[in-house]
Amino acid sequence: MFTKTVRKLSFLFLRLFLITAALLAITSDKVINTMEVEAANPEESLGSWDLVNSPVSANLKSVSMLSKSDGWIVGEGGIILRWNGNNWSTFVSPTTLTLYDVHMISANNGWAVGDYGKILHWDGVSWSQFDSPTGASLFSMDFLSPTEGWAVGSSTMPCSYGQSGTILKWDGSAWTTIVDSALYIRYRTVEALANNNVWVMGIYQEADCPPLDYHSPVLVIAHWDGQVWFNKIKTQCNNWINSLALMPDNTGWAGGTICLAACDTADNGTLHPVPAGIISDYNIVSINIVAADDVWAVGGDHLSLPIKSFTTHWNGSSWEAIPNPGNQVLSGVSMISTNDGWAVGYGGTILHYMNDTTTYTYLPLATR
Repeated sequence: MFTKTVRKLSFLFLRLFLITAALLAITSDKVINTMEVEAANPEESLGSWDLVNSPVSANLKSVSMLSKSDGWIVGEGGIILRWNGNNWSTFVSPTTLTLYDVHMISANNGWAVGDYGKILHWDGVSWSQFDSPTGASLFSMDFLSPTEGWAVGSSTMPCSYGQSGTILKWDGSAWTTIVDSALYIRYRTVEALANNNVWVMGIYQEADCPPLDYHSPVLVIAHWDGQVWFNKIKTQCNNWINSLALMPDNTGWAGGTICLAACDTADNGTLHPVPAGIISDYNIVSINIVAADDVWAVGGDHLSLPIKSFTTHWNGSSWEAIPNPGNQVLSGVSMISTNDGWAVGYGGTILHYMNDTTTYTYLPLATR
């Protein structure tokens, strides 16, 4: 009796096991197929730019994000704003001079530069004025490490009404002037790839005195090889370049007055302008590279009515203009990741970019 019962139970168990295995095989095939479809068709569409409440109405010049909960903005009148993960708020500033660029190295180490050689340093607690060796307006910075950085700008020369290019170097303890007599030059942007590979771009424009007679501006590219700065006058994008963004392979992008160009510094700083139709009459003011196939450029045109605000994205093969709700020229962009970033501009404009790429896996339900 006991033996028969055991045999019956074993037989029933075997049947249940085989049926369950068959169902699991069918179900698992469906799950695998579903997951394969999702992997083969990732979210390709871009996210959107949204207008964020700003505590100021002054023109904002630059933004530097460290994380989703830590970022800084600087602008006219020495304005400094801080992001805490929930909102932007004003922060105590030691100057009323316009700040053009902010660069955060870490949560307790950051720099800002502006008019008349103004240099500010963030130590994790407060912003304070730092000794500056120049009275020239500084427009851009870049750092290789906490102990090696560069800042560039220009000053107006008496009588000639021209510009005198200025390049400063940070050695970990002090800023020193490396170049201060590059006549008729305005250095606008700097990118440091290595201690012997630093690139600067701007314009060269002669001015006679008297009478005041400006010649047509041409692009100037300066390169540091670890020993000497070399200036090169170029014919591409004949006007000033506002922003330069490079990758470790010495390629990248440059943007300026009605100009957006692919840059190949390995080829002597050669620029390959994007067809004018891509940017129309917009000015590119700031560029941020996330990856070779993920680049953002922002700018606009404040002389037209209505004012034009411009955001465009490079996907690795083409540039695409992306709408934004701002109606002001954008001056700075800083991406935290492919799916999260910020842009700032005139009139206190602050834009936040989000791309929700969350995917969901739906498990099959058992049915009778």
